[in-house]
Amino acid sequence: MRYLRMLCNSMAAAVIATAYVIILVLLLNPALPLDPVRLAPLVATVGLFYAVHLTAIFYALLVLRQLFAREVFSPAWVSVGVLVWLSAMAAAAGATLFWRNLWTFARVLDATTSTALEHGATVLAGTAALGIVLALLRRSAPQARAAWATLLVILVAGSVAAPLALRGRATPAVLEARPIDAAVEMPRGEPSAHVTVIAIDGGSLDLITSATAEGRLPHFGRILDAGAVRHLATLHPTSAEAVWAAVATGKLPQKNGVRSAAIYQIADGGGALQLLPDYCFAHGLERFGFLVEQPHTSATFRARTLWSILSVDGFSVGVVGWPLTQPAPVVRGYLVSDNFHRVALMPSGLDDPSALYPPELQLEAQTAMENALADPAPVAMASLGGAGADPRHETPARTDRIYDRIAQAMAAARPAQVTLTRYQSLD
Repeated sequence: MRYLRMLCNSMAAAVIATAYVIILVLLLNPALPLDPVRLAPLVATVGLFYAVHLTAIFYALLVLRQLFAREVFSPAWVSVGVLVWLSAMAAAAGATLFWRNLWTFARVLDATTSTALEHGATVLAGTAALGIVLALLRRSAPQARAAWATLLVILVAGSVAAPLALRGRATPAVLEARPIDAAVEMPRGEPSAHVTVIAIDGGSLDLITSATAEGRLPHFGRILDAGAVRHLATLHPTSAEAVWAAVATGKLPQKNGVRSAAIYQIADGGGALQLLPDYCFAHGLERFGFLVEQPHTSATFRARTLWSILSVDGFSVGVVGWPLTQPAPVVRGYLVSDNFHRVALMPSGLDDPSALYPPELQLEAQTAMENALADPAPVAMASLGGAGADPRHETPARTDRIYDRIAQAMAAARPAQVTLTRYQSLD
């Protein structure tokens, strides 16, 4: 029977700890309203996931306490002595989780969210300290159970209410004008100068310089010798979508609207999350079906991209393989989404122009992709995984070869003043 009572106390402590995780999710997603109807699906999915796992963790701690105790450990069904310690542990872990996420996502969060996270971490740290003090004071007068229980309830309720009050009800997303609202077909003289941007996932300066020193990247070596280089900071989460959106817009995620690798839809109409907390196995929510991942689209941008700015200003651009470019926006030149090879391999690929602009270049892009797939060169076969590999099996190196061929075909069909091509195989 005492093991059932230990389980009951574990469940109560898990509910408290789960509340802290839900608060963290709400703080990281300030656009989610604090409406009981809208929060119910969040509690039923995220809450259930963490409540079950945290119950198991707290129960394991109590069982260990039982095994190593000198006296028989038999708590009440709802033991103030047990819960005060477990609540203090949960608050301390919650404060650490808040601080770690604040530090990790510092470049992704706006000032209001960062302040709310910082204050929330302070509240939980204070709750943990007060919980320890309450546990020590309780030993001096254990018979006053009602008073200690009341103080514990007040302490826990305050630790939940205060961060929610600091967050506020909701911060609506600020929508800027769509990237292109002006005509892009107006005539303009074509100057002779051209700019070429080669974007390489995972191509850090350390990797490039070390490979160049070994003689493996002679072209980059000439660039290093004759040009200017510098280290670049990155973003967390280090997803291609968030990083390259920042590059394309010149703005941090809180301004351009892309803060994660995808949008995570809560079941039963509970809204969507853009940012999942780190250091608490939050991506298990997607793995076990509690959240449904939906990819970003070009409509996610809340700021103008480089190719839209250049197009409106009269410069021709060519973009190939860049994330968040489907549906392909209108540009002065051409744009091939990083999802083109998937769309083109579908039976309706030729009839679906969503991954390429302008549509009349669909045949050239399709032909270039088929040539890359049919290329028997050793590099192509190695990227496919060997001589017996399925030519339609997707690997990053093979995908890069496809988009390299497409970029060459597009540049020949419609030369542009500024070209941007992204390669992902290093990452």
